[in-house]
Amino acid sequence: MYTQHLKTSLAKFRVLLVMVMAFAAGMATLGVPMQAHAQGLAAVTCSGEGSIFWSPGVTNQSQTITASYQAYEPTCLNVLGLSLTSVSGSSTSTSPLSCTELFPAQLKQTWNLTWSDGETSTLNFIPEYNQLNGIVSYAALGNITSGRFSGSTAYLALTGIDLNGILQNQCATPAGLSGADAQVFIQIYGL
Repeated sequence: MYTQHLKTSLAKFRVLLVMVMAFAAGMATLGVPMQAHAQGLAAVTCSGEGSIFWSPGVTNQSQTITASYQAYEPTCLNVLGLSLTSVSGSSTSTSPLSCTELFPAQLKQTWNLTWSDGETSTLNFIPEYNQLNGIVSYAALGNITSGRFSGSTAYLALTGIDLNGILQNQCATPAGLSGADAQVFIQIYGL
């Protein structure tokens, strides 16, 4: 029984280590700031799919837009022994946007996270946006201010937002750019 538990724990640790290393390599490749590495090993690491929706659609003319961010996290690994298998998250903000300024600087955001066991967390941060060859990354180091893991540091990133073809084709239309897909990473530190 103990041997099986040890093998299972080691296997989970190896998968977590591979995920953290792949995450760090991917972020470095995309030019995402890696401030989170100073926090030590993440106690919880989640990765999955995400989306950004703009309403009304973003055009070449600046107008007030509501941006909704959604994270669909199928996989979470943790070193705490918690039965967390996934987390979903969302954030909404309103600001003037156009296709030439799709991600405003210094816009404080609040993400509401719901864990697979129904508990929630509130994450506050100011994201940084980077663009490399038309691929946008959105990353931030922030704080969990309420709910599960309150007082902990969290790192959230949306990466691989490919806007090359989207911007060329949709910004000039009356409906504008209404959304984009991304990869999402969430890491919790300092538990």
